Amino acid sequence: METKRPDRSTRGELVLCVATPDGTSKSFRFAGSETLIAGRDAAAPVVVPDDSVSRRHAEFRAEPLGVRDLGSTNGTRVQGVGVGGDWVGLEIGNVVELGDAVIFVRSTRSLSEETVIPQKRTERHGEAATHERVVVDPAMTRLYALVDLVGPSKISVLILGETGSGKEVVARALHAASTRRDQHMLTLNCAAIAPSLLESELFGFEKGAFTGAAAAKPGLFESATGGTVFLDEVGEMPLETQAKLLRVLESGEVLRIGALKSTRVDVRFVAATHRDLATLAEQGRFRVDLLYRISGVTLAVPPLRERREDLLALAQFFLARVRTHGKAEFTEAALEALRRHSWPGNVRELKSTIERAELLSRGGVIDAGHLTFGVGVALGGTSGLLSAVPTERSGPALPAATEPSDTSPRHQALSDEMSALERDRILAALEACGGNQSRAAKSLGISRATLIRRLEAYGVPRPRK
Repeated sequence: METKRPDRSTRGELVLCVATPDGTSKSFRFAGSETLIAGRDAAAPVVVPDDSVSRRHAEFRAEPLGVRDLGSTNGTRVQGVGVGGDWVGLEIGNVVELGDAVIFVRSTRSLSEETVIPQKRTERHGEAATHERVVVDPAMTRLYALVDLVGPSKISVLILGETGSGKEVVARALHAASTRRDQHMLTLNCAAIAPSLLESELFGFEKGAFTGAAAAKPGLFESATGGTVFLDEVGEMPLETQAKLLRVLESGEVLRIGALKSTRVDVRFVAATHRDLATLAEQGRFRVDLLYRISGVTLAVPPLRERREDLLALAQFFLARVRTHGKAEFTEAALEALRRHSWPGNVRELKSTIERAELLSRGGVIDAGHLTFGVGVALGGTSGLLSAVPTERSGPALPAATEPSDTSPRHQALSDEMSALERDRILAALEACGGNQSRAAKSLGISRATLIRRLEAYGVPRPRK
């Protein structure tokens, strides 16, 4: 199915919305046979004040809409694909990258008169903003500047990123930047709903439509009308449901299961996935026409390992949020351990790691021994915990204590859980201190004699040099 291109006679003037890595943004209008040169030069028609942009970087034209590179140092990319000196066609909603700056192409038809293009971000450099945004790394500052530009329009947005990278936070930022911010934003994880139930959750059903439908129920689109619908993991949606979703997005109408008459809805649609939808489309597992429809603008959230400047700011933020009393502090060894970890679980893994470390530290300073990384970390045992504690030393391995027969929380009394937690804290401290009992006791805030008594009580042999 071919995608419908906007009619040139009805799209109005074109707007180039420029976002630079420092968070500033500005818009430039042009139309007809006009061309605009974008670059760092103050005399350029489209000024992009960033060192990554050449003085005369790229040229844009309105009829037909296109862009070409002017021999820039850092290149020009359209939707992530590099372009050369020949004209390359553009669509409304395309994202053009000039070095580290971003230009978003939009039409005045998509701008309401009350829409204001923000000139500068107010949440900057590590401050916790609305929706728990912590923005320090230039890549994220740039992403959120683009969010501010895209937010006020009605265009559908597809957010790409690894699991746990913060796609939903970006979706909520889009909603907050829109004119629908005072209405509902409703979310649904397509991977968390059984395929047989997904359609009823999205589109609703009438009374008696199927066994168990004792009363009519509106779906997600009806409930969110006037606001935003966010579908997470849209790549997991069955093909049959994809076809029905496409009809809703194109017609703006929802037909409940078992209904004879459709209902008009008005929603901003945002989707997210960690999958490569283009590859899924080639394999016949995702509809090409739906992919075009949902990706009016595509935003990519970098994984945490690629935005290291955010790492420590996020760690401080998560610790301050979970620790209601006292200062949120890390030792230098803990900070180095955080820097060394590759964070395959991204921000979600960092959040869990910090919350677990705060528990193990009992409100004290977070040390490297309190940090446990990866999946399968069991507080009721020692193997997962000790293997996860980062260390650069070589020394005697600590013996593992006898595992309890059942460490699941539902089978443990509170006293058992506390005992397991205390034992794990002691073993983690010993591991971090290379088996040195005096240093481990000091890091735990107890005497060496108390440490030895606790080791004996838990049946853990004392480490020997």
